[in-house]
Amino acid sequence: MALGLGVPAAERQVFLDGEATPEAIHTQFQRLLDLARSKGAAIAIGHPHPETLAALLREVPKARAEGFDFVPVSYLLTRSGGE
Repeated sequence: MALGLGVPAAERQVFLDGEATPEAIHTQFQRLLDLARSKGAAIAIGHPHPETLAALLREVPKARAEGFDFVPVSYLLTRSGGE
């Protein structure tokens, strides 16, 4: 609907902490990386739960070392009208 109204939009592919356990968050983070690897980019969202923040502190540096970049979601917005 947003694109139809000319509003830039993006859709998340991964919800990091639907289950807020370290194992589940790790699995979802790996899913994010797999999607980004195959599609060129992926969007994840999560809550600022202590488990989520701890997982990000562990996982993001490892992913960066593997060559992944983390950017603001605004970089991935689709704009209508070919912008």
